[in-house]
Formats: sequence, C-alpha cells, structure tokens
Amino acid sequence: MESAYIPEVCDLCRSKKYSVLLDLKTRRAMRSDRRIVNSNLQKYACDNCGLVRSGQGFGNQSLEDYYSDEYRLSEQTDEYFFHTLEGPISRSSLFCDWMISSSAVPAWQKARRCLEVGAGSGLLLKELARRFPKAACEGLELNRDAVDRARQKGIVVHQGEPADLASEQYDIVYSIAVLEHVPSPTKFLKDLRRLLKPGGHLFLCQPTQDLPSYDLFFIDHLHHFGTEHLRRYARKTGFQEQGVWVGHRWMPNFSLHLWQAVELHAEFVWEGPPADTKCVPVSRSIVSDMEHLNALMASLTKRQRRVALFGLNEVYSLAYAYSELADFPVVCGLDDDPNKPEYAALNFPVLKPEDCLALRVQDVVLTMNKVYYEYARKRLEKLGLETHPVLS
Repeated sequence: MESAYIPEVCDLCRSKKYSVLLDLKTRRAMRSDRRIVNSNLQKYACDNCGLVRSGQGFGNQSLEDYYSDEYRLSEQTDEYFFHTLEGPISRSSLFCDWMISSSAVPAWQKARRCLEVGAGSGLLLKELARRFPKAACEGLELNRDAVDRARQKGIVVHQGEPADLASEQYDIVYSIAVLEHVPSPTKFLKDLRRLLKPGGHLFLCQPTQDLPSYDLFFIDHLHHFGTEHLRRYARKTGFQEQGVWVGHRWMPNFSLHLWQAVELHAEFVWEGPPADTKCVPVSRSIVSDMEHLNALMASLTKRQRRVALFGLNEVYSLAYAYSELADFPVVCGLDDDPNKPEYAALNFPVLKPEDCLALRVQDVVLTMNKVYYEYARKRLEKLGLETHPVLS
C-alpha cells in the first residue's frame, strides 16, 4: 500500500476540481474500527466524476504502518453475528452465501486457487475453504497480529500487499471492505488484475453510495464509491463487469461486484456528467441527525430522565464523535453480550436489555444500525421503555 495520500487530485478521473462536502470541526472523528481519534473531518466531492474522497491526509503516520500495526478490525478472531428475527447469522456465512449465490457459481466450482486480499485473521477464508475443499484458498493481509492469529489456526495468510505476489496465480481474487481504505484504488485494482489468470474473476464488496449510509463519516475511508464509479474503475483497470448486487438485507449499505479480467485497451477518460450518489443528501441528513440528537439529549437531561443506550458499535461511535453524546449522563449501555472486553473502557456499565430496569432506566436511545430498529423497539416496548432512534 502506498503510504502517501494526496487529497487534491481525484484518483478516478484525475481532476483537480472539487467541492467541500463535509467540514466538521468537532475535534473528534471515528475510524471504521470504531476508535475515536482527535481530528476534524473533511470530505471532498470531485466536480468532474462525483467520486467523494477524504479531504485530509493521514498526518505523519503512513497508511501501511497504520494497517500493519494499529487497525483492530483485521485482528478479529471471534465471528461477528447479525442478530435477526430468524436467529443469529455469522458475517462469514453471509458473505459466502452472497458471493456464491451470484452468477459466478461455475467459477467457484472450477477454481483451483483463490486469494482473499484483506483476509484479517482468516474467518471468511476458513469458511470458503470449508465449502470448496478442492480449491487452495489463501489470504493476504497487512496487519501483523492478524496474520499471526490466522497462522496459529492453520490458515494460510501471507503478510504483505498485492504488489508482493507473483503474477497470474489465481482463478479468483476477492476483497471485502478494503477498496475504500486504499490511497489509490486505481493502483490497487491493477495489482489485483495482475494476480489473476487470464479470464479470472474478481469479487469486490464495499460500502456503496447508491444507498444511504454513514460510511462518509469514517475518517479512514478515503474513497466513497457509487456503482457507476466502480463500473468505470473496471474499465480503467482491465476488467469487464459481470454482475452487480446493490444492498443486502442485513448489510444494506454494501454492494457486491463481479468482474472478469480482460485485455486493457484505450486510455481511460471520464465521459458524461458526475455519477449520481447519495453522498450529498446523506451528509446533510447525518449532520441533521446529530443536531436532533443534541436537542433530544438536552430535553432528556432537563426532564431528569434516566437513559440507556442500546447498541455500542458503529452508530454509537458516530454519535460519540459528531454529537455531544460524550458529555451526556448515560445510565448504562445495553447488549446481549455485556461482557465484551472493549466495554471495559466505557464510563458506564453494560447490561442485557432486560436487566436495565433494575437501574430505573426510563428511556433508551437506539445507537444502532437502522436495520435493527423494529427488532429493538418491539423488545424494549415489552419492558415499558420509551425508545428514541438516532438515525432518521
């Protein structure tokens, strides 16, 4: 990964003309591993192609050092579960089902060598290897601790980046939630193209700006793609688009893209108007949500209500970074697994929802993804608690 990031030039179309989309001076910003850093947040929108990118560099630290040593999501060893009305669904199973249910089933069945770029500690890689035992499945990961943990479990994960590997080795390469982090998607995609055998397939899955999400507010997400941006990236880097799936029931802000390696022909030039995305309305909506949350917290404080927070993941971090939640008197947090190690750093206790009545909780602010609102409201209303969503 190139360590330098230059915000003044669009990576896709190379235009230097841009508009400022976000300029938040809260002196707090959230990373995608939910850590809060001491920084303001800036995002630029390219006036030519519409691709939104970070408006700030990474300070004195290189991106390679950050992802090699600090980024914590890569080190995840326990499976993440989506808690649904049908029961828990593991993240690895969900991604496997999504990729395999696409039109590339024959490609998976024929593949003899597959590579995951950004494999973390190997949870998804292990699941795919289980489903396709005839294929040699291996991973590539920058984070040193994640690589060590994968190897301790007997999973083949190399430490490094695509440029470190030899050309034309793989039938399938896939990358989940990586493209938005890299300084130059163009360079990254060309590196992945080089690793594929002729006619090989690439799966890309990352946040999409075709649908509303709070992805724009991650400071370490350097680029924010709509479907049309990725379609043009395919053309620019030597791929032909085979399929696009926008949104998933339990990950509505993600898109899955299937590309096939082809010959690279004419030099790429962006043609037509900027691609249409949800970036502008979402930026306005989230800023408005944070203003409404500030007003709600002021009202609850004035009424001396005892308040809990349900959900302590991304939306909680979003609210902590970009509202006045950091100074709000929270009675407790709610989670079905209240003993997670990361909760020890919070300045309030974490309980199961049914146990918060012992602390005389009256109101619950839903600091969770909107897909869980219906589930949470039904559960909390049975306890006689009043609920307040963060996201509109």
